Amino acid sequence: MRKASLKTTIRWNELPWAKIQRKTFKLQKRIFQAAKLRHKAKARKLQKLLLKLYYAKLLAVRRVTQDNQGKKTFSSEDHHLWNMLRAWIVSRIGKVNHQKISKYFSRGRHGKWTFQTREDKGYVLMKHSEIPIVRHTLVKPEASPYDGNWVDWSKRRGNYPETPSRVVKLMKKQKGKCNFYKQHFSPEDVVEVDHIIPKSKGGKDEWKNLQLLHRHCHDVKTRHDGSNEKSVDNTMEIPENYRWIDDVLVVPV
Repeated sequence: MRKASLKTTIRWNELPWAKIQRKTFKLQKRIFQAAKLRHKAKARKLQKLLLKLYYAKLLAVRRVTQDNQGKKTFSSEDHHLWNMLRAWIVSRIGKVNHQKISKYFSRGRHGKWTFQTREDKGYVLMKHSEIPIVRHTLVKPEASPYDGNWVDWSKRRGNYPETPSRVVKLMKKQKGKCNFYKQHFSPEDVVEVDHIIPKSKGGKDEWKNLQLLHRHCHDVKTRHDGSNEKSVDNTMEIPENYRWIDDVLVVPV
């Protein structure tokens, strides 16, 4: 599967993209010229030809998957949304002009032409470009939830049948990284849940005070955060001549 995928990628990159773009552009130019001269039948015929053209399909796939990523695609959708709003206004009031159409818009976070309710802190129609872009890691063709890679699936899905729910949730929260040295976990690693503020120092057993660490990282942190320090009751009265030696109360003989 991996070799086939690699060959497909190489063949895709080796396509004559300059030629493909040139051929597609020539046909698009012919459609534009026919429409400009009002040769509707010819323009429609050329449009059908463009839809069937193999080069045009290749170019469309490339633009969607490679060229028009993120903000560019969203900007074109915002333009389409504006045209839909304008058509809706025309359907309500008939022929429009600047004064009529401005009644449906007001100044806001998108400038003068913000589609929103009139009251303070009302509703505002969001733009597509305001939506944050979320990139997702591609799952390998041979990957499966049953392959034993509990770290990767816990990080992706936030649940894994053979792993404690607390460990899985922390794994997803930390994006598969140890909070101590920021190294990625692997399926062979021994991981442990740690209290950021030790319970001996008053830390609570709650989500915001929990983190996931490698076992060796946990050991290092424990040696330095005072987790091993024993709390001493300072209110206890110690008899005279008694003394502490190595955390042991020695009784005089």
